[in-house]
Amino acid sequence: MTMNRAKILEKLAVIRDLPSIPEVVGKVMALVKDPEISISRISRFIEEDPVITAKVLQIANSPLFRGTREITSLSYAASRLGLKEVEKIILSISIMKGIKGMNKRDTRLFWKHCVSVALMTEVVNKFSKTPLPGNDPANNDLFVGGLLHDIGLLVLKHHFTDEYDQVILVCEAGETNLYETELEMLGTSHAEIGAELARNWNIPDSVAAMIAWHHDPERAPDAHLRLAQTVNIADFICNNQGLGFSGEVNIRKFSNTAWFALGLKIEDVEEMLDEVKEKAKESELLSMIG
Repeated sequence: MTMNRAKILEKLAVIRDLPSIPEVVGKVMALVKDPEISISRISRFIEEDPVITAKVLQIANSPLFRGTREITSLSYAASRLGLKEVEKIILSISIMKGIKGMNKRDTRLFWKHCVSVALMTEVVNKFSKTPLPGNDPANNDLFVGGLLHDIGLLVLKHHFTDEYDQVILVCEAGETNLYETELEMLGTSHAEIGAELARNWNIPDSVAAMIAWHHDPERAPDAHLRLAQTVNIADFICNNQGLGFSGEVNIRKFSNTAWFALGLKIEDVEEMLDEVKEKAKESELLSMIG
């Protein structure tokens, strides 16, 4: 059983229980980009959602961040964690709500892959010959795009289960990878579906482009080419090294064009992996799914 692209996108437009993000997440993502924003103002927005507030406080009181006394104030928690970490937490909570139809082991592996790629995008940027400067807003897009790059797989698995199972069977029976088989059998891909979902969330175009072109960065618009190249390399390294598992079969080679454009070196990969593993130890995101 297969469907063509038009029918899939048509069905996607009317599905009512697609993964969604609370309004507060969109507000915080926009506010964090403002260099003049205050922690107290962002805290007021976060407090509109009691579930997110409770999770931020829980992580702020984890052994990694907690000081000598319990943190009960959201503004103090945001101060202790930092605004970027708070943004990562609230976005992560929303993504986890969308992980459906997967057993506990697969959920953990999928989440580890998402977080690992998000961390690796930052490290790949750092090791590139012309890293984005720290004050560039695109720096924040690196992590978010890495975290969301495979969100379309969740939609395929949960809402197009029969079609997705057929794609997997063809991949496992041959040597084609998931992305190429999706395009051949469905006329679309988890990358395109994930980008559509991101646009529905009003997530910046730069992040949607990272999702849309993470398997084919050369097709990304010039304005977002660098970001798409970065997530392509990060995704390949994490898949190749078994940092989690998204469900992709027969991973194809990374983009040579992206590798050389970023000026990366093979001898740096081991150090990049070590840095990602160290970052993972310092982050509470991996422990958000038990």
